[in-house]
Amino acid sequence: MRASKTAPDVAWVVERSVPQLIEANQLVDISSLKNDSSYNFGDIIPATLAMFKKGEQVYGIPFSTPPMILFYNKNLFKEKGLKTPTELYKEGNWTYDEFQKAAKAITDPSKGVYGVKMLRDWKNWIDPLLPIVWSYGADVFNTDTTSFALNTPEGQKALQLYNDLIFKDQSHPKPGDQLTFETGKLGMYTDRYSNVAKTRAVKDFEWDIAPMPKGPAGAATSLGLAGYAVIQGTKYPAESLEWLKFISGKDGMSATSAYFVPPRESVLRSDVFLKAAPQPSPESIQMAVLDQMKGARYNPGHKNWAKVDAAVLTQMDRLYTQSVSVKDALAMMEKEVNPLLK
Repeated sequence: MRASKTAPDVAWVVERSVPQLIEANQLVDISSLKNDSSYNFGDIIPATLAMFKKGEQVYGIPFSTPPMILFYNKNLFKEKGLKTPTELYKEGNWTYDEFQKAAKAITDPSKGVYGVKMLRDWKNWIDPLLPIVWSYGADVFNTDTTSFALNTPEGQKALQLYNDLIFKDQSHPKPGDQLTFETGKLGMYTDRYSNVAKTRAVKDFEWDIAPMPKGPAGAATSLGLAGYAVIQGTKYPAESLEWLKFISGKDGMSATSAYFVPPRESVLRSDVFLKAAPQPSPESIQMAVLDQMKGARYNPGHKNWAKVDAAVLTQMDRLYTQSVSVKDALAMMEKEVNPLLK
């Protein structure tokens, strides 16, 4: 759209694309907001701005920082006499071993019920996998994003768990299956907290949210990061900035906090967010969202992200067709991704 001069004046941009957009000079510098007393720039949690900054310049304002969390069907857990993820978490026993056991116990092929589904979109590999990868002590890239780091024993174990859920335990839908949590046919579902907007419409079964399980290296979750940015070339730069200022201000973020995790400290800790709706409860939000955000990390980005994403997805597709092993898929990812990171 930018190339064809049909891009909007203000856009929603996701974290993986931000470095590439900044590098290509596609976003307008909006640093003037830092000194705008009516905007209260200091209310925005500093860490959430890192992806949108280059030196002292600011190229966007985050409006949503949702962690990956677990949605679970309380009815299906009760039917099998299982402790819920919340109960196990409070006991200190919510691990990927217990997660895998629960998924197998809940799965009932005769009813089309699966124990777990870990992704909304089969082309989005990084969101569902990062919490597992980090919990097993691995990572996708090294610290300065110059080399692929997942092809390690820890990375293999993390990806093998995901592969086993689908093909060995058969407790996870097969690739391409569009089964959703709202059907009541999934015991557990991992997604961003923002999925709560859809889940609140569920009336046919009881549900709740819980933190991600812990692995050999502890518990981990990833924070998504979506932001507003003014697109370079807009004919209305002043008006675009005013709109961005309005929608990312305290009132704007309060209005959207029912479904987006706000990066403004004043909104995040307020009843506007914690009591936005009857469900989930403030206790569940505190436990599964706010407590998990402490020490959580953001999805990595890179100026060549589009090419990196395509390279990894090609190997994930080979894994989904079971034409390669986890070990071979990771080796090929490393071979194809490393040149793109230089």
